[in-house]
Amino acid sequence: MNTRRTAGGCDTAIAIELRAKRARHRGLTIERLAASSGVPKRTLVRSLDDERDVRLDHLALVCQALEVRVSHVVRHVEERIDIHDKDC
Repeated sequence: MNTRRTAGGCDTAIAIELRAKRARHRGLTIERLAASSGVPKRTLVRSLDDERDVRLDHLALVCQALEVRVSHVVRHVEERIDIHDKDC
């Protein structure tokens, strides 16, 4: 069963942005990102696959592990979506 949400929502845009940031860290496995961020692997996988909402505390932990500011991710998310999107 595919549980992905329609593209364009905030969580979808966050997942896309986090996947892009992770891709810049060549060789960074989900296991290593989970360990360095403290976010459980299953939660991380489901968040990056846009199968669950991204909690703010998890976003902060993942951003810290990826050495990127939360504000940077949010700025890029705003560029991807209409900030008046009712799903945000």
